[in-house]
Amino acid sequence: MLKQQVLDTVLAMPEDISIEDIMYRLYIMDKHNKALSDIKAGRVYSSDEVKERLGNH
Repeated sequence: MLKQQVLDTVLAMPEDISIEDIMYRLYIMDKHNKALSDIKAGRVYSSDEVKERLGNH
């Protein structure tokens, strides 16, 4: 997550937002960005692969 991205996100939030809500939103944004990165890099599993790995065929 880039510093500017964090700043833009925080500045777009309401004035009365709590610090906990800010932290949560940044956490979710970070997880979302990491997931997109994994998808682009091909680090994903199909539904069938997940079922096989979990032993639920």
